[in-house]
Amino acid sequence: MTNVPDALKILYILYRVKSPVDVKDIHRIVDIASSRGICCKQYSFARYPWGPYSKDLEADLEILRSLGLVSITNGNTSRRLVITEKGVTVAINVERVISPNEKERLESLFTGHGDQDRANG
Repeated sequence: MTNVPDALKILYILYRVKSPVDVKDIHRIVDIASSRGICCKQYSFARYPWGPYSKDLEADLEILRSLGLVSITNGNTSRRLVITEKGVTVAINVERVISPNEKERLESLFTGHGDQDRANG
């Protein structure tokens, strides 16, 4: 996604995933995207038994939260991300500036091999 900040790429991914989404799941999805060179290539992920974790991603999620684009809720056993109405509007605008090729690569995260990667994640 040319000239789109990583935090906005994450917002677009959240929009495509259809929030709410568990924070652990977004770490898995972004790890896959990073390893495939789709986005967020500079994120560093640590490997844990529960899955990949990135401080860089957490920082961008906090930026999105502070801007009112997502809300983070704490459940009994997990944190969940919910994209706000304002976040949806911004994500739609992000979608308008990415190329068809980039959209196709992102879409691969949610269909076909992306599902297998997430299941194996």
